[in-house]
Amino acid sequence: MKKRILLPLAAIAFLSTNNFDAQIRFTTTPAVANCIPLDINNSGTLVGAIDTTIHFLWPKDGNFTTIGSTLSGDNHLNTRIGEDNTKVIGFMRNPTTNLNEFSIYDTITQTWSYLGGMGSMDNTSSSPYAVTSDNTTIVGLGWLPGGGAHAIKWTQGEGFQDLGAAFPSSYSRADAISDDKTLIGGYQDQPNGARTGAYWKDGVQTIIKDANNNFVGSVRAISYDGSKLVGNPLYGKYPYILDVTTGVVKYIANLQLLGDPMYKGSANGITNDGKTVIGYYNSTRPLTNINESFIWSEEMGYKDFTAYIKSLGIDVQDEYLYATAISPDGLKIGGYTKTKKVFVVDISSYLATNNSTKTNVKVYPNPATNVLNISGLKAETKINIYNVAGQLVKTSTSAQIDINNLPKGNYVVSYEVDGKTTSQKFIKQ
Repeated sequence: MKKRILLPLAAIAFLSTNNFDAQIRFTTTPAVANCIPLDINNSGTLVGAIDTTIHFLWPKDGNFTTIGSTLSGDNHLNTRIGEDNTKVIGFMRNPTTNLNEFSIYDTITQTWSYLGGMGSMDNTSSSPYAVTSDNTTIVGLGWLPGGGAHAIKWTQGEGFQDLGAAFPSSYSRADAISDDKTLIGGYQDQPNGARTGAYWKDGVQTIIKDANNNFVGSVRAISYDGSKLVGNPLYGKYPYILDVTTGVVKYIANLQLLGDPMYKGSANGITNDGKTVIGYYNSTRPLTNINESFIWSEEMGYKDFTAYIKSLGIDVQDEYLYATAISPDGLKIGGYTKTKKVFVVDISSYLATNNSTKTNVKVYPNPATNVLNISGLKAETKINIYNVAGQLVKTSTSAQIDINNLPKGNYVVSYEVDGKTTSQKFIKQ
């Protein structure tokens, strides 16, 4: 049996924050804590759980701090945050009823309020799993007055609604909701116990199957308009993305792991436009802890997340990054590192300055050591390299630029394409 360590709140109320790069920030968590970031909004505020019993909040320009704790063993925190940074949704013990239930933390008053539920079982009434960005609709799991548990929805001003289950005495749960509130996703237990992916639209539940009539696993996240959703595998090993309009399921496969039956993947999040997905692959091989995090889109395919961030010219300080939360606009990504640090990376400045993906220009390798190659430019195109202070440090018209004498660090390479200046960041190692 795994032993859980509940840390005193005072011991970790404020954890040291280190900003190594303007585009990425790290914080160090206590060595005994299992700290999992769970949600991030467009402003870069990150929330999550420590050791599955303590909620944390990390605003972009504020301290990493704990905001509440449940009893040891009440490991269903599922911390979530809306867009205005005033409310955090979580699973907390109501001191009046002594039940765990949907709860809302007010970041202004620094107090929790409790929403109740429909029934109770094992000291729990309701468990939240997702919230809309305006904080008015929460979905999750609720115990019923007559026993059993179903997917439920709480709406401000209306209260709780039982979303139902497809089979008598079976369980269902809501794990995600589209921001326009038209689609709710989660799972539906089958009579044989299989926990299959499902979604609710206009009050009607649909069980998700792929083109071969195979069940898939629970839904994890949904795009803004409910047109795309992502989830976990059931019997297979690949996370999936579903086009709700066409009903087509596509699997997000790491081609390097196709022949390895010991790996299984999961999708953690999808952007509002439904174009970018983050997730991970874990090894189920005994006595190993081999896993990797990925970012995927139709345009670029599957990429190792850390390698992708480094390719943008962002210094990850020799850390391996596991992405667990992505903002609705896809510009802020949070997670943890192999050395147990929590991070938030902001790729908005890169996307604003680097439009080289729209051309045939390639800058490589990145990071670079001695030579930086640039392909796809017209002959004699002037190329400028700037340091992080904006100072011009090198000029060239060659497709192979000697950077051996440049100090290690972050740089920007700039050039003209069709009369427009384009820039891209790179790292000199």
